Amino acid sequence: MEAYDEKTRWAEAGIYKQPLFNVTSFQRQIDKVVGLSPSGDPIVRLIWAWDARKWENTAWDLAGNATEGEWRQKYRALTVDIGNDDYVDISPPRWILEERYEPESIAESWELTRYQRHVTGRPNLFCPSCHTMQWISVEQSEGDQVVCRFCSNIQILTSVNQDVWGPVPREGWYNLLPHIGIIAHHRNGCCKREWEETREICYGEYKLPDNRELHRLKKAIYLRNKEMATDPHIKPELNEVALQQAKSWGLQMMRDRQVRSRTELAEIQRAHRYDHLNRVYA
Repeated sequence: MEAYDEKTRWAEAGIYKQPLFNVTSFQRQIDKVVGLSPSGDPIVRLIWAWDARKWENTAWDLAGNATEGEWRQKYRALTVDIGNDDYVDISPPRWILEERYEPESIAESWELTRYQRHVTGRPNLFCPSCHTMQWISVEQSEGDQVVCRFCSNIQILTSVNQDVWGPVPREGWYNLLPHIGIIAHHRNGCCKREWEETREICYGEYKLPDNRELHRLKKAIYLRNKEMATDPHIKPELNEVALQQAKSWGLQMMRDRQVRSRTELAEIQRAHRYDHLNRVYA
């Protein structure tokens, strides 16, 4: 498993394959600790990061409705440019714990967070008020509001709400379990050091799921139940702020990094000639 702990080797052929591990047996242990949802699905599930994919909208019409999209790695550490406007996502070779949200618990907040505002208009060459050129204040302008640096006039640019996330998943939604979702060994302050040196998430050292994860789940449930018992205002539903944070949590929203080595690119191309029908889409 040495290659699993060297980021420069995460693009090697075959590293995407799930290691030998009895997922079914460990999932039963998780279900005993956490339980099942009303629909009978695991509230927390174990998944190999490479086996999780999600749909992303990539093009929109003038009204903001999605017209094109594609399946991407849900948890990606980097994206590799392989030329001809094509690329390959690279996931970290780690086991992942995901938390389930029922459709009815996030439906309202999902609608409030599914769109992003995209500015379609362009500012005038001259300020509409004082008619001065080179008038835009970079410091004061924001989003669809352009401010004149001379007379403070505000020009509102036309914009459209683009549908990024699509409708709420009717089958329920799984997302990275905060704080303990990436299963790994962490030693000697590695997380703090990685952040200070690279401003990137720490993946630790590869490890198989074991009793440590079950213990942490038990502790998390105890603390949650204790908090709900002392604060009757806590609700299982996620508001729009919490949902937006949940969507952004983890690897899928990280900035994509480019792999330049041509030898690595060749390995990636060979490695990814496999049957996508065997993947788990979530």
